[in-house]
Order: sequence, then C-alpha cells, then structure tokens
Amino acid sequence: MLFLFHWCLAEDACGPPLRREREQPTQELNEDIYVHGHTVSYKCRPGYVKAWPIKLQCNDGVWRQLPPNKNCTGISCGHPGDSDYASFELTHGDDFTFGARVTYTCNEGYKMLSQYNHRDCRANGWTNEVPHCETNKCPPITPPRNGRIIQGEKSQMNEDFLYGDLVIFGCIENFKIKGSNKITCTADGTWSTPVPECIEIICMVDYIENGNILSQTSTYKEGQRVRFSCNEGYTHFDRPDALCTENGWDTVLQCKEIQCSPPEVRNGQFRPRRDQYTYNDVIETTCNEGFVLEGRGKISKCTERSWNPRPPVCKRRRVIVEASGHFPTLQSTNGATLEQRFISLSLEQGCQTCGPWTRCNTC
Repeated sequence: MLFLFHWCLAEDACGPPLRREREQPTQELNEDIYVHGHTVSYKCRPGYVKAWPIKLQCNDGVWRQLPPNKNCTGISCGHPGDSDYASFELTHGDDFTFGARVTYTCNEGYKMLSQYNHRDCRANGWTNEVPHCETNKCPPITPPRNGRIIQGEKSQMNEDFLYGDLVIFGCIENFKIKGSNKITCTADGTWSTPVPECIEIICMVDYIENGNILSQTSTYKEGQRVRFSCNEGYTHFDRPDALCTENGWDTVLQCKEIQCSPPEVRNGQFRPRRDQYTYNDVIETTCNEGFVLEGRGKISKCTERSWNPRPPVCKRRRVIVEASGHFPTLQSTNGATLEQRFISLSLEQGCQTCGPWTRCNTC
C-alpha cells in the first residue's frame, strides 16, 4: 500500500520548471520532483517589469501559469534620439524597450564620426551617445601645369572641398585639356575623375594619298597651316590648305579622284555612256534628227571643273524660205479676201523651197 501511495504521488508530480527568458524564481529550485499543487513565484529579470504576480503551479504533472497569465515586459528606453545628417532604424526588437537596438546611417555625402553607429536599450537606458555625421570632404587640388581653375577655386590652396563641389579647368594659349575639364567631389569624399593635363596643341601630317605635302615639316602647332597639292587626276577634298586648331585640322587633308557625272543632253545623245566618268574621259555629243548642235563643239573632256567645254545644246533645225511674187486674191467661205502682198516666211524643217510663190502644195 505504501508503494502504491508513492507511485501515485510520482504520477502527479512535476519536474523542475523550464527557464523563463524574462522571469526568474523568487527562491532557488533544488528539487528534482515537485508534488501536485506546488506553486512557484517569479520575479522579473533585470530590464523587465511586471504589474501583477506571476506564479506557476504543478497540476497533474504539468506546470501551468495561474491567472492573470501575464509576463514581464521590457523597460522602455524612450526615443533613442535623432542625429543631424543621419537616419536610424530598429535592427533588433519590436519597439524601444529593453533588448532593442537602433542603427544609424549617415545621409549621402556624409560620414560617421562617432565610434559606434548604434544604441542598445539596457536596464538603465540607451547605451552610447547619439552618433554624429559630418559632410564628406575631398582633398585640396592644384591646377595642372600650363592650366588654371576656371570655376570652383578655393581662397586657400590647402582648403578641402565639400561634397557636390564642382571644379572646371582650362589651359593657357596653345594648350588643350587631356581628360575631363570638370571634376566633382563625390559622396564618398573622392574626386569623380583625376585632375586633367594640359598638353600642347600639335597637329601631325606626313603623308597624303594621291597628293604631296608642300611644307617641309610634319608637325604643326596651333595656328599654323599646311599646304598640299594633288596628283594629276585628283583634286582637293575641300581646299589646298588646312589650319591646325585645338580640335585638330580644320578640314580634311585628302585628295579625291576627279569624276564627272553623265551630262543631260535634251534632243540628243552622247557616247560613250557610263554611270561615271573620270579625269580626261571624252564624250561626243550628237543631236536627234531635226535638231542641230549649238555650242563650242561636239567633243567634251572631263576636267577638274567638270566637262570642258560644256556639252552643246541641240536646237530644232529651222529653214528660212524667202518668197516673193504676186498672189491671187483668195476668197474665204465668209466672203473675206486676202490682200495680195510680198511676204517672208520662216518654215520648220520638212517644207520645201518653192521658188517664186506661184503654187506650192508641199508647204
């Protein structure tokens, strides 16, 4: 009977209660078994508070929390504090209570000066100070050799530049920028591109296909000209000289083949017929039947200035008939008469010279 009684007690007993994250027992729990109905009281761990008693009771081998079934809550640290030129976000926890962490991030163009970029909510409040950010700065710059700063120069040579500052460079006469003439202080405190160089303006030419350079040098400085000629059958692409400028030669140094397009000959034709003619090519112009050439000749040559001479024009052939005589009176259907007189007629090709105007049926 005694064994059965102990067995029944063990059946309803509970083992040690599990550890609670926010609460701890008010007394030490050293037993391995706690009988049915045993009650354990709890207090809040550091950083947590409660407004009601918290108790667990062994009930049929299971620990159950007695009403009001509430737990300890974290101590509130309040707002962590705003930082100029920075924002923060909650990176641990759900609110500004014990155990929470807020992390600060500097705005674009600013950098963190504080040792810590976060604050933790502890039992005695927030740790660390509110982080501080300051604007990023770019190191001082000096103008390139043979150059100058056109815009953005600082009053002091060793003065730092702030995020967003723009510097524009220029070069002295006969020099030009190599690289970008504008640089900007970026958000991370570095310059967008290196400081450019100022290099001497030089134009080069030592060979022209189908042409000859008339000058004695192949290197030219700004403002100097090069002159060249083209071989026979070729002509300048634009003009026979070029000026050296900051952007290079101001025109194309090139000789192109002399070409002539087929001429337009109305009421005639020319031979040989081609899509394009080159230097010294010759064509012969002829007119259609009933038309005659009017111009300097029927042979034209392709020259530097197009066709020479210009292809002739084909004009309609005209026959001048001089007729004189005594005409009979002609009677019209309405009774009118035509006075007899001397006339001079100009007739198109196809009429025949009739001699004295007596009777001519062909004209």
